Amino acid sequence: MARLIPLLLALSIPSVLAKDLRSDLHAAGVAAVFPGDAGYPSASEAYNLRLTFKPVAVSFPATPEQVSSAVKLGSSYGHHVAARSGGLHREWARGADGVLVVDMRNFTKVSVDADAGTATIEIGNRLGMWRSL
Repeated sequence: MARLIPLLLALSIPSVLAKDLRSDLHAAGVAAVFPGDAGYPSASEAYNLRLTFKPVAVSFPATPEQVSSAVKLGSSYGHHVAARSGGLHREWARGADGVLVVDMRNFTKVSVDADAGTATIEIGNRLGMWRSL
């Protein structure tokens, strides 16, 4: 029995870390879904449906400060952090099992300065979003 205790503790560490990561993301104001949450299956689905990934969580920051918090927290828990944006992310840089995905879908502002002839397009935009313009 004494030999089983360290093994049981080792097996429970990822779930403990995920719960602490959940609490810390929540405290930072960053929305996130984790395995077992209702929105996790669709949030963790790759754009390329031939691929399946199991990220530790998918976060949905709404401000640059929240992006920074998510990246720092994921890193502090020992997870690789992968941004997901408009679909050109090369499937989270070669797979995403165990990573913290930072989903940039909340960053969709577009501003046009006609006088300067420039446009600023945030990273969460997807190609098909602006077809009606």
